[in-house]
This record gives sequence, structure tokens and C-alpha cells, in this order.
Amino acid sequence: MRFIIATIIVLLFSINTLFAQNTLNNVGLSSAAPSATAYSLRRLSTGYTGNLILVRRSTDNTTQNIGYDVNGHLDTNALKTFCGSGNGFVTTWYDQSGYVRNATMAVNANQPQIVSSGVIFRQRGLAAIFFDGTTRLASSNFTAYASGYTGCVVAGVAASTGFPSFFAKTTSNQPSPFDFYATSYLIGNGSSPTVRTLSEPVNVASGFSQWTFAADATQMKAWRNSSINVSPTTAPAVYADANVPLHIGSRADGVTSLNGYVAELITFPTVISDGNRGIVESNQIIFHNSNTGTTTVCVGSSTRRSNAIAGGIWSSGSTSVATVGSSSGIVSGVAAGTANITYNVSGTNYTSIVTVNAVPAAITGNTILS
Repeated sequence: MRFIIATIIVLLFSINTLFAQNTLNNVGLSSAAPSATAYSLRRLSTGYTGNLILVRRSTDNTTQNIGYDVNGHLDTNALKTFCGSGNGFVTTWYDQSGYVRNATMAVNANQPQIVSSGVIFRQRGLAAIFFDGTTRLASSNFTAYASGYTGCVVAGVAASTGFPSFFAKTTSNQPSPFDFYATSYLIGNGSSPTVRTLSEPVNVASGFSQWTFAADATQMKAWRNSSINVSPTTAPAVYADANVPLHIGSRADGVTSLNGYVAELITFPTVISDGNRGIVESNQIIFHNSNTGTTTVCVGSSTRRSNAIAGGIWSSGSTSVATVGSSSGIVSGVAAGTANITYNVSGTNYTSIVTVNAVPAAITGNTILS
């Protein structure tokens, strides 16, 4: 008996070690706010050392893991080198929570895209995964939301599919516990859902935004860019989590689907506190309001970089190639090459690569006009 008990303790310890929680400290959270899933095109936790996505290239269907660069952002150089002038499709979006609930798609035709003809899909200057209305990713079956859930997603609709949706967990096309599309937000137990109306619907007009959805047996809430987005917020009729996959880019049946972009999705196994929700929303909003402006300049010329978030400081990682005004964002080319131009605000870095080209040689000789 003692041997059996000891064996059980060892097994439980091993399981807990294998699925150790990764604190999402790069989002600003502590270990007191564990996530259930964490998908992103940036590194969300210093405890996470894996890759961000697994990509299939169209030229030969070879796959390659793509990780993060020194700034913790998706390694776009590695992604472009791998895909070349072809297309790149996401076969796996790795879960950074520590629970290994990776979102995958084995069928080539249903894999969302991240590179088109050598060009990375981007929203506000940062890489984003494009779902075309027929593509999606899904985790394996799991339960984590019995006590409630919160989902924080950075996403937007590019074209209407009739019932656009970012993520869902459903049984027989009914929320278990959550589903949403267009103007409808649904909470249920696999049947008899409670339906509420979103003030700012999931549609093209709402744009690429930060969205939060949360519910448990006592409440049902939603926000867009930190503003309340559903009324009323009272309890749903029923609430229960089922052992089914979490789908990204579509519901299980593909009827509620997304023609648009998703850059990040974090879910929590409870309705997180307003304080922690504010931390996540602020971090996602700031990070995904990235640097904009021209990324090429000639030696001796200037261009301007900008960021929607005020109060930051600009710097150059290679002043021998390019300098930048600390407050103006004006980049001046010094010598041919590339330089990392970084905007730091509230401790978060937004880095873009600026290419400085040599000045073309002057045209000399006689010109005869007739």
C-alpha cells in the first residue's frame, strides 16, 4: 500500500512538472493569474522557451518551427528565409501557457496563412495570422473553464462571412461554454444558450481591435478596447464547460468563421479581476499599436517613424547606419545597411528594421536633346 501511495505521489508530481504554469510576465501578470491557453506571435512569458508557430511552405510542403527574435517578437527574418517568394501556412500555433494545448490543423487546405508570395501578413505593422473563412486551428479536447473563463484576443474582420467569429468552444454547434459571432455573444452548457447583443459587433467596421469576453454562472461580460461591449451583464441561464476543443478562426462546424486576422489569444480558467483584465488589455492595446511609417531611406536623407502611443522614446540600435530623434522619430540615413529602430513606452519595446540604401551614382556625360 505504501508503495502504491508513493507511486501515485510521484506520478502526480511528474504531471504537475510536465505541465508547469508559465507566468505571463511579459504581459504584466504574476503567477497569481495563470492562463489556460496562450497563443501569440510574441513571447508572452520568460518561462517559455519554445517556438511560436510551425509553418508549412507552399513550394515543397516542408514545415519549420519559427521562434522569436532578441526582442521577443516573431522571427520574421527566419520566416521570410524559409518561405522565400512562396506562401506560408500555420500548421501549429504553440500554446505558451505551459499546458501544451497547441492549436493545430493537419489538412493543408484548412490551414490559415501567414505569408503570401513572400510577404508576411501584418496588421498595424506586426505579423498576424490570416484566416480566409475556410481555415481554422483547434486544440485537442480539454476542460479548464468549469469555474468561468476570460478570453483576451487581438483580432479583426477583413471581409464579412455572415457570422464572423474569432474563437469558440462548442458542442453540437452550441456554446459549451462560449461562442460569439457578428452581434451575438452566447454562453451555455451545450444547449439552451443565453444570447446577448454586442454593442460593437464582430465585423469589418469594428476594425482590428482588442476584445475581451468573460463569463461564469453569475455573470456574462464583454469589452472592446477596454470599453464595455454587452448589456446586460447578468447571469446566463446555464453555464458548463465540455471536454471539446478550443477553435480559433471558426466554430467546429465552420459556419461561424473568420475572414480576417488574429495576432494573439489568451484565455484564463476564471473571470479574472478587473485589475488583471486591465493589465492584459492595456498591454495588448499598447503592443499592437505598433510603429508605422517608411522603413527605407537613403544615405543623407530622412524619414519619420511614428507610434499611436504617446510618451515614448526612440532609439537606434546602430547609429553608424541610422540615427533617430528621441522624441521626433525622424530617422536619418548615415551609411548603407540596416538598423533596429526602437520605440520604448511604459517598458515595452516596439522595434522595426530600417534599411538605409546608398545614394545612386550621379549620371554623367553629355545629353543631346532633339
